[in-house]
Amino acid sequence: MASIWLPPRSRYWVACWRDSNGRQRRASTQTTDRRLARKAAEEFEKASRGKRTLAQIQKVLLALSQELGGEPERTLRVFCSDFLAEKKPSVSVASMLFYRTVISKLLGYLGQRADRPVSEVTERDLVGLRNKLAETVSARTVNHVSVGIRTIFKAAQRAKLITENPAEHIARVREFDDHHQEKRRAFTLAELRAVLSVADPEWRSMIVFATYTGARLGDISLLRWSNIDLQHGELRFIAQKTGKTIIVPLAGPLLEHVTSLPSADNEHAFVHPRAAETVINRGGTAKLSTQFGHLLESAGLRGIEKENAKRRSNALTFHSLRHTLISVMKSAGVSQATVAAFVGHGSQQITNLYTHVDRESMERAVGALPRL
Repeated sequence: MASIWLPPRSRYWVACWRDSNGRQRRASTQTTDRRLARKAAEEFEKASRGKRTLAQIQKVLLALSQELGGEPERTLRVFCSDFLAEKKPSVSVASMLFYRTVISKLLGYLGQRADRPVSEVTERDLVGLRNKLAETVSARTVNHVSVGIRTIFKAAQRAKLITENPAEHIARVREFDDHHQEKRRAFTLAELRAVLSVADPEWRSMIVFATYTGARLGDISLLRWSNIDLQHGELRFIAQKTGKTIIVPLAGPLLEHVTSLPSADNEHAFVHPRAAETVINRGGTAKLSTQFGHLLESAGLRGIEKENAKRRSNALTFHSLRHTLISVMKSAGVSQATVAAFVGHGSQQITNLYTHVDRESMERAVGALPRL
């Protein structure tokens, strides 16, 4: 029969029992409550003889803890909210957006099941989410989301809400080789003009900013008026991906565009408020990428995709605007170091190249850019 004992200099009761082979077993109950410890010992014994899983034992012990007046187990939805609150002071804006996006996908997939205890989320649930995402987004995106989910459940494990991480051993989605995908390329000037002709004012502005600065979609979406220095004719911002401070001269066409925009009373206001609201409150840049894809369709630059068709890597995306800037500069004979400095390249090898690029070189690079 199962029993308990309290070791010297220990707070927690230890359960003692015999398994199905008659061997004596011991395990800490991780509780100072004698009654709960005795019930835990009985559960350990039942589990050992009935070959119940560790997760099943945990659920029983959590129920016992609540029965004895312990803290109720947090639901997945509540834990995710707590997770974001804990992360906010210690991670970058980009990381917060990433975690919000991951949690949005996780809770959206689970629906009402997200209001159950964290311990009830299974590996099968998370495999289902992975497979569902793989039907609509790229393998790279699926795998990136999977990393975020693994981090969230690892935090739940540290909080002792679960004993095993259900996301720990979920396999990655295989990423196709290049010959299965269209290689991303730069826009031609005619293609850029075609996209601009079907874009609304805010999207036109974002496209112009990307074309003349090489900034990524997330950075352009979150630009504030305080990032634009008209007195010195330059744009300053911290790149979300690399954390680097980017300073680029405003090309003539971009400067004309900026001065044509309605002025903002608040320098901390977003230059592109609708895009910023989408990124912050509606799951990151994925929705914006989809919107840009629709613009490409309207401009006749991308085939209209079936709603449930698996997404392929497209040759033209918003990131292609960055490729366009690089391509134009290189064609104009701008040095690799200057190009790298202009677009804020993240690799250390390239960083070493442009450490001493001067303002004059940057301004010459801006002068190589054509008008749209």
